[in-house]
Amino acid sequence: MTDAKRRTRPFLNHPATEIVIGVLIVASVVLTVMEFAASPSPRWLVVATDAITATFIVELWVRGWASLDRRRFVRDYWIDLVAVLPVFRVFRVARALRLLRVLRLLRLSGVVSRQGTYFPYVLRKGLLEHVAILMFIVLTVVFGTVGMLHFEGRVNARFHDYGRTFWWSLYTLFAGDPNAEQPQTLAGRLITLAVLFMGVGIFAMLTGTVSAFMVQRVMRMGSQDEELTELDRHLIVCGWSPKIGIILRELKAGASGDLPVVVVAQFDDDDELIERTLRRPDVHCVNADFTTMEALDKAGVRQASTAIILSDRRGGRSAQDADARTLLTALTIERMNPRVYTCAELNNRDYGAHLQAGGVNDFVVGGEQSAILLAQAALNRDITGFVTELLTVASGNRFCKLPLPAGWAGRSFDELLPELKRDHEAILVAVEDGQGGAHVNPAHYTFQDGDKIVVIATKPPEL
Repeated sequence: MTDAKRRTRPFLNHPATEIVIGVLIVASVVLTVMEFAASPSPRWLVVATDAITATFIVELWVRGWASLDRRRFVRDYWIDLVAVLPVFRVFRVARALRLLRVLRLLRLSGVVSRQGTYFPYVLRKGLLEHVAILMFIVLTVVFGTVGMLHFEGRVNARFHDYGRTFWWSLYTLFAGDPNAEQPQTLAGRLITLAVLFMGVGIFAMLTGTVSAFMVQRVMRMGSQDEELTELDRHLIVCGWSPKIGIILRELKAGASGDLPVVVVAQFDDDDELIERTLRRPDVHCVNADFTTMEALDKAGVRQASTAIILSDRRGGRSAQDADARTLLTALTIERMNPRVYTCAELNNRDYGAHLQAGGVNDFVVGGEQSAILLAQAALNRDITGFVTELLTVASGNRFCKLPLPAGWAGRSFDELLPELKRDHEAILVAVEDGQGGAHVNPAHYTFQDGDKIVVIATKPPEL
């Protein structure tokens, strides 16, 4: 059941799913306006509206079932829960309650802002604020048009026509003047006051957005952090360096499905840096010092499956200072979540013993690999292209580490080497025994239960 929930959450948050939800929200609002404009409502219109609402009920039920925090689910989707109430018979007594469906426009603003990561950075500036203002304008105009058409249209000929009522709502919202036409019903007067009040509020929101854009953008990044509590079995990258682009590319190419990535670093409000990081919708940012427990908690380290700690030398830090921060972060992560697989980057190999003693799974020493490749290039010319292909996941052959296949225990390395090549187009190159010992191209080796094998193939073979 837990695995099913973990697979469901990426599907619900996938861009395609959210786009479908956005289209259904627009269709629902349009049908609601048509339902109020037509009296009596055609049967097909009622059926179509109820079918869309039923779809939202199923979607909300699935979200609630897959959610890690039910209270947070209710807090985030209470407007959507209220908007689906008119589908039930007990709420059909008052036809006006169907106006609750218009509230779905508020959710549409969240969908558009989240998918804004696909837009160029220039278009993304202030996107959340601008979309929110646009949705409030649309919501107010639709509310005023439908409400006045329903309540005031029965007794006031001025509001009997849909087009005139729409322009009345639009003019009242922006001009702050109900156009010298006073409503005759109590409901009409209340709707007029609500439209006037929203006009003042929207103007204040627009002014505040333009005058405080940078503050609003920081708030936008903070809103991303609130979504991280829903992540599970994700990957955390601590620190920043130019090589993070390569890491993200390899992770995308090697992951079997969607792998959410959380980058924890202090961005110093660098526009280009943030733009590169947020280009992918499955990459989230936590703008904080990754050595603190608060930042790691915000990134969801307790639910993460893997953590990568980069040697972050920005701000003029020395190699020793960067290694000290790496050690502190790695040991803190292991303490907070011993099940996480932690990989760290060091500048000095001497600190590797401290990482191993703290339970860190693996580490690399920056600069060592490049020095080794340079030496090999001098000894064996043109070999770097072959090594690069084996180390990358994006193209060509690569190293694949697999558990020992069933039936291999008791058989020899030399026996299975040609069999693996013949049957699976893969080359057996190394063995990791049950104690973690590595045996590369062993002369004589008999496989035992608990061993793992390393092969070269275009993709992990099914053995």
